[in-house]
Amino acid sequence: MTKPKVLIACDLEGWAWDIKSRYIQKWLAPYYDIEIAYMCYSKKGLDKNLYDLYLSFGFAFNHYILNNKNKGKCITGLTAHRKKKQVIKAMNEISNHHANSVLLYKELREFGKKPFYVPNGVNEKLFRPILPHFYRRLNLVIGHVGKSSPNKNQKKFIEPVMNEVESFYEPHYNDCFNKIPHDQMVNKYQSFDMFIAASTEDGTPNGMLEAAACERSIIINKIGNAPEFIKSGYNGFLLNMDKEEYIDKIVWCQKNKDKVIEMGKNARKEILKGWTWELMSRNYLFLFDSVLGIKRNKDLYENPALDHIPGYREEKGL
Repeated sequence: MTKPKVLIACDLEGWAWDIKSRYIQKWLAPYYDIEIAYMCYSKKGLDKNLYDLYLSFGFAFNHYILNNKNKGKCITGLTAHRKKKQVIKAMNEISNHHANSVLLYKELREFGKKPFYVPNGVNEKLFRPILPHFYRRLNLVIGHVGKSSPNKNQKKFIEPVMNEVESFYEPHYNDCFNKIPHDQMVNKYQSFDMFIAASTEDGTPNGMLEAAACERSIIINKIGNAPEFIKSGYNGFLLNMDKEEYIDKIVWCQKNKDKVIEMGKNARKEILKGWTWELMSRNYLFLFDSVLGIKRNKDLYENPALDHIPGYREEKGL
């Protein structure tokens, strides 16, 4: 039987959407023939009639995949928080929608859509643990990896917080020109003791999952998948966007080295429980199958770690 063909429209080779696409491509290879196209800096258009499905992670790419005849074959969604008018307009252009966090999932539901929940995963074999250096040095080293952006609050929030504590700050503000290759990111995460984020736009963020897979605990605000993944005091701290809260927790971590290491181990346990790409790809399998009307064994869609999602099991008929 010929496998259905899926085209994923990405921005840049080696960038976050490309990495995600490659994992989906790998784990769904038995069921779908998935190709990846890179739209930024490319003059080559897409064949909008060749594929059974067209997927864009962000709605800004709708025009790349859509024509007047293939609306029902297209899938778009939210991977970051955007203005309401933009979201509603873009979602109305295309029939099928996805969201990669519960916050974004609920947002689309409020707009009258019925999105599929497709959270990001992590390669737990690439992002592997080593004991934090914290156990043999005086100061806690807190790291951050992310695109340099005002919405990620590196300059106006994280840096002022870190200036108020004795812990060291080890950031990498990346863009498509200074990015660390994906297979080398593990070295960055392993060089610090905790991961910090304070974003107002992220759908995940990916650095949270990758650092957690390296047994690094997390200090983060209530954004993206953080409320789903972080259990405060167990694998990190889920905080309000309040500088004093961040400072208090960092000072506490500085004084509790053993607890920092324990929380890091628990963070990886949560990854292995349900946040690997092998498991998260099942959500894309369900998404593609549902749009195309394909019926398979329900066990292929199951991920017990996501049972907390509103309507998750009912949606999949589990």
